[in-house]
Amino acid sequence: MWASFADQELYLQPSPVGAALTGATPFIKELVEEKEALFKRALGRLEVHFEEQNGQGRRKWLVREDEWSLADLSVAGGLYWAFKFWVDKEFRKDFPRLMEWWERLMQEEVVGKAYRAPLVMCETRPVVGNEEGGGGKLSRNEQLGFYGARIMFNLCRIMPHNGREMFLSCWHQSHTRLLC
Repeated sequence: MWASFADQELYLQPSPVGAALTGATPFIKELVEEKEALFKRALGRLEVHFEEQNGQGRRKWLVREDEWSLADLSVAGGLYWAFKFWVDKEFRKDFPRLMEWWERLMQEEVVGKAYRAPLVMCETRPVVGNEEGGGGKLSRNEQLGFYGARIMFNLCRIMPHNGREMFLSCWHQSHTRLLC
């Protein structure tokens, strides 16, 4: 369920925002606003999930209470590029439980290493195009990182693997190749 949520709600829904930001597609104000609203709704779902009580207090992880799982990694992968490039500090402040979860997950040694924690998150939202249809201002390397790493992440996630280290190693290696 969470892998599908990550792919559909956290990656595909806001991809027109990322595409306009990179200049890969023209800026279409209505489409960008609609997709951004859907993305914000998805973040709201996560926020509510982390606010729910589970007998031990608020939820710590998406599925299990004692440790993180593939669900947490899937959702983190879906959020990574949005947090890095366009979900700014002002946008994130509406989701404190989600951000607590993110920080907790990045503090896990093997996860933090794979995601190169701490992630330098977007502080001020970039201009995502203009009324004349112009695109964003990311460099070609940033554009390749934005799209290429997500493709590699999906390929690694669907490969059979024996435990977290192999999964994270695959993700980390693809991430490093594309961004270095």
